[in-house]
Amino acid sequence: MKRMLQTLLADRFKLTLHRETKEMPVYSLIVGKEGPKFHESQPASDEGPKPATESAGRLVLQNMAMSDLVFALSRRVADRIVVDKTGLMGKYDLEMTWYLELGKRNPPSVFTAVQALGLQLEPQKSLVEFLVIDHVDKPSKK
Repeated sequence: MKRMLQTLLADRFKLTLHRETKEMPVYSLIVGKEGPKFHESQPASDEGPKPATESAGRLVLQNMAMSDLVFALSRRVADRIVVDKTGLMGKYDLEMTWYLELGKRNPPSVFTAVQALGLQLEPQKSLVEFLVIDHVDKPSKK
């Protein structure tokens, strides 16, 4: 499917691109000193991952890989992308909350919510791959 989409974009828009790797500031998601505070999923059948449930200040993942958590975190930490350095290879169920609850004055940050899972976001530099668009044509009207 991806190969067909690439061919379509190249034919229709004359799209050309290349990949570049640059060292950039990132947040590395690592396991905390006491280990993760969540467990691997135990699905009753061979179900695949369930869609992530997201709302303001809350994220629920069921039967998901760490890459799914990293993707979700990258959308919430505006100044850097998040890379997975946990080494955790399974599928997990977990819930993060970082919103203001009634009666609380200071809501937890995303960083605090990650720590509650037994993980940490550590600022580092890492090689990051980018797609760079070299050329694209505006489609003609037909």
